Amino acid sequence: MRCLLLRFTSILLTGCLLAACHKDNSALLPGFGFKDLKEGAVLWNTTTIELSLPDPGAIVNASLYAGNNLVATSGKAPFSLEWNTLSVNDGSYEVRAVVTDRSGVQQEIRSTIVVQNTLLHFMVKSDHLTAPDGTLDRGWIFLSDQDGSLVAITEITNGTEFKLANPAYNKGSFMLSEAYLRDAGTTLDITSFGEVPRGNWAPAAANKEQAVIGKLDWHFKDSLNFHPFFASSSGDSQLFFEGGTFVQLQLTSSPSRLFIREVGQDVNHYNLLTGLTASQQYAGLFTDMNKPFSLQTYKSPTGTTRVGVRLYGFLAPNKFDEFYTLGAFTQYLGQVIIEYPGNEFPIYGSENLCNASGYRINSFHPTQMIDVAPLKAEVQFKDLSNNKASLASFGDFDVYVMGWGYATKFTSFSWSVLGGAGRSEVVKLPDFPQQLRQVGFETFDPVKLTFAGVVQVADYEIASDYSGYLRYVSQFGYNSPYVMGKRWKEQTFSTNGYTNGRTVDLDNIPTIKDRLAGKR
Repeated sequence: MRCLLLRFTSILLTGCLLAACHKDNSALLPGFGFKDLKEGAVLWNTTTIELSLPDPGAIVNASLYAGNNLVATSGKAPFSLEWNTLSVNDGSYEVRAVVTDRSGVQQEIRSTIVVQNTLLHFMVKSDHLTAPDGTLDRGWIFLSDQDGSLVAITEITNGTEFKLANPAYNKGSFMLSEAYLRDAGTTLDITSFGEVPRGNWAPAAANKEQAVIGKLDWHFKDSLNFHPFFASSSGDSQLFFEGGTFVQLQLTSSPSRLFIREVGQDVNHYNLLTGLTASQQYAGLFTDMNKPFSLQTYKSPTGTTRVGVRLYGFLAPNKFDEFYTLGAFTQYLGQVIIEYPGNEFPIYGSENLCNASGYRINSFHPTQMIDVAPLKAEVQFKDLSNNKASLASFGDFDVYVMGWGYATKFTSFSWSVLGGAGRSEVVKLPDFPQQLRQVGFETFDPVKLTFAGVVQVADYEIASDYSGYLRYVSQFGYNSPYVMGKRWKEQTFSTNGYTNGRTVDLDNIPTIKDRLAGKR
C-alpha cells in the first residue's frame, strides 16, 4: 500500500512539473512582445498585429485573444496575426498574444487596445436645429478623405443619435464638415475641420442665452438735464437717450446690481446700486450719479489705427455667469483711457479690438482691462484657385481658419476650413456633396466660391494646440471656446487691407451675451 502511495505521489508530482513547464508566463522570452503596438492603440477594419520574437524558428504557433475570444492564429513565421476587428463591437479590449514553441511551452503577452470601426459617433441635442424664431434649420455632417473624396454623409435631426461608418475607409483621421441651411433656406454655411480622429463628436450647437428670470424697473425722480445715460444689470445693458427717465432691464440673476453712468464729453461719474430684485419698482435721483471713476491709460501699440475696449465687471473669480457691461472705450491720440468704478468689482475683464497694418485682433480676457498684444504667429498664404490656397502658418496658436464664399440676390454660401499651426500646406476644400446642391432656393455651385483673401489664427485658453482644440470641441461643440470666462484671441492677417465677416467696427464686437448665444 505504501509503495502504491509513493508511486501515485511521484506520478502526481511529475504531472505538476510538466504542467508548469507547459505554461510559464512568469519568465518571458527575452525580446518577446508586440511590435509597434502601443498601449491604448486604436484599431479598425482588418489589422495585422506583429510579434517581436528573438527566435521565430523555435515557434510553431501564435494565437491572439480579445478578452477570452480567439480572434486570430498563425502557424507560420513571422507569425503575423491578422485580425478582422469588424467581428467585435467597438470598445476597449485586453488582447493576449500566446506563442507555443516546439517543446510545447507557451508564453503570452498582454496589452489594452481600442477597437474603433465607427468613424464618428454623435448625439444631436433636442434643440440643435431650432432657430430663435422656432423654425427648423437643416443640417448635415459629412466626412472626406485627404483628397477631398466623400467618405460618409448624413442629414441630422434634433434629438437623434448618429453613427457614421465606412468599412472601405482605412485611415485613422479625416476631414469633418458641418453644413447648415439657415435663414429660411437662404444661407448655407459649412465649417470643415482637418485631421479629426475617429471617435465621438459634438455638433456645433449654438450656446443658448442665459435664462431671463425677470425685469428690473428704475425711475429717475429728478431732472436728467436731457443727458443720455447708460445702464447695466446682470446680463443686460442699454443706452438711454435724452429725456428718458425710465430704465427697464432684463435680469439673469436676482438680486442684481444696477450700474448707471451719464454719457457725454468729460463725464466722469456713475452710481452703482446693489440688492435689486426682479419684479420690483425702484426710484432714485439723477444727482446721486456722483461717484468718480478710476482711470487707466493704455498706450496703443505703434502702427495701430484703432484700439477699442468693451469693459465688464465680474463679482467673483471663476464665476462669469453674472457680468455687468461698464462701457466702451476707443483710441484717441494714440491712447485708450478706460474709466472703471474702482473697487466696486473685484474682477474686470474686456473684449478688445485692434486694427493694425496687415492684421486685426479680436479678443476676450476675463481678468484684464485690455489685451491687444499680437499673437506669436506668422502666416504666409497665396490664392491658387477658387477652391484651394497655399498656406504656411507657424507660431504659438491653436488653430487657423480660411474662408471661401459667394452670394447671389437670394442666397449666400460660405465655407471655412480649420487646421493647425506649424506647417506649410495646400488647404483644399473637400468635394461638395451632391446631396447639398439643391437644398436651397437655388442650386449651390461651389465653382463660384471665392477665397476671402484672409487667414485668421486663434489661441484659446481651453487648448494648447490643434489636437487639444479638436478634443475640446469634440466634447462641447464649435462655439464652446467662446463661453464666458475662457480667454481667447483671434488675429486676422490680410494682404489687401482687412476684412472679417464677424466684426466691422467696435460697435459690432459681439458681447459676452452674444457669445453665449452663439453669435460669432
